[in-house]
Amino acid sequence: QYSTVQYSTVQQTLFLTCAYICTICYVYSKSPVLTLPFAFANSILFAVTALLFRKTKDTSSLLVLVLGLVGVCYFIACPFAPDEEAHFLRAFEISLGRLFSKPLSSGAFGDTLPTAVQSCWISSATIDWTDTAEITFTNTAMYAFVNYIPQAAGIFIAQFFTNRVIAIHYAGKLANFLTAFALCAFALKKAPFGKKTLFVIMLFPMHLQEMVSTAPDALVNSLSFAFIAFIFYLAYQKETVTKWDIMAIGGMLWIIALCKIVYLGAFLLVYIIPRKKLNNRTVYMLRVFVPLIAISLNLLSLKISSRILAISKFHDTNANEQMKFILTNPILYARIVITTIIKRTPFFGASCIGALLESLDLPVPLFICTLFLLAVSYAAFHDRINCQLSFILKKKDTALLFLCFLSGFSLILTSEYIGWTRPHAEIIDGVQGRYFIPLLPCLILPLLYIPLFGKEKQQVRVKEPYLVIVLLALNVLTLAHVCLFHEEALSKTLDGLMKHIKM
Repeated sequence: QYSTVQYSTVQQTLFLTCAYICTICYVYSKSPVLTLPFAFANSILFAVTALLFRKTKDTSSLLVLVLGLVGVCYFIACPFAPDEEAHFLRAFEISLGRLFSKPLSSGAFGDTLPTAVQSCWISSATIDWTDTAEITFTNTAMYAFVNYIPQAAGIFIAQFFTNRVIAIHYAGKLANFLTAFALCAFALKKAPFGKKTLFVIMLFPMHLQEMVSTAPDALVNSLSFAFIAFIFYLAYQKETVTKWDIMAIGGMLWIIALCKIVYLGAFLLVYIIPRKKLNNRTVYMLRVFVPLIAISLNLLSLKISSRILAISKFHDTNANEQMKFILTNPILYARIVITTIIKRTPFFGASCIGALLESLDLPVPLFICTLFLLAVSYAAFHDRINCQLSFILKKKDTALLFLCFLSGFSLILTSEYIGWTRPHAEIIDGVQGRYFIPLLPCLILPLLYIPLFGKEKQQVRVKEPYLVIVLLALNVLTLAHVCLFHEEALSKTLDGLMKHIKM
């Protein structure tokens, strides 16, 4: 039996109008100066959203279009991300065909690049290939070149048209955003269940900020979503798995393994695909060849980054001493991990959603993060009651998902303890909530589809536009705080624009 609940266009319009008025009133209470331009931009955003509700019938397409719309707003409004300049320098280096950074005369890692690339936010800065210098970016030199392929491609193409550094920088950001958006759209289209939950995670301010930056998190996060969704599509929806499917899985997994060492546990998810869907050749490809290549690439990346860590020292850290401590004092290290989890879990959750944006110096009010958390719960509830009985996860699949999350969580803490924590510290430093974004589906989806109270015999299909409107409003409020953070610069821009119009 199905219970279908549909909401009229009038109800949607009223709710959208209320959300619009609330956001404008909130901005006016914070800054009357920015209220008028913000109201104009907000009107366009909400009007386009209302049009999407009327014209888009497919749920997946609606979610994809709204994600793209909000992503464009972040691309316009959010100039910074953590270590934005260092990521741009690494991407610029790779665009020149230099895949590996080198040790400089100072002992740090980086490359010899045009001096102007250090001024990626100065509009007048132009590239002069006769004026070069040794530029240090050790923290991003450790990342494998695959992290920066989209950004490097955008930077490479832009140099045919301009030598302005800021334009080249934004070309790299744009290429990164388009790649991440395409992968997220693929995930929303292919996921047989959990679409709304994935959608809410994708609309976290922290994830959106990373999407529109030159940071490698954009590729890692979106590729992880696409990988998980494709695994579930093959395991629970597609009848036969072909060799091309295996090649696609291998390609995604190998890139993830190279991008971030801590996400190696993703190879466990290939065992979710049932044996009966594989023939004798593809079963060995999927369950032996693909994981072995992923582990080998991961170890190769670990060797390179460990070499850089051994030569360079971050904040008086000592990687060799930290690794020796873990091996010789496992009980003490376990105590440090538990202490870190107890003391830092609220920070991990809030910063994963987006409590601190830009260079981690832009605070977002706690009530916005709390509402995002409630939105995840709301989406999870509707994803559960909308699921088909065949989509209830098997015990083995649930265990693999949780194991993937635990392995990633443990590796994140351990990597930060080795690379960013001072010896003998009682708590692990350097861990940020954004590192856990790729792991969230592995944590949340099993909770949705475990038959907690036995098999649910009645299914309810709900057509629910309100979740999209609430998420849109929350992101508008977040963007308002970004604009308020840059209020002085925006005021100067608006004054200049008004003078130009009067002339």
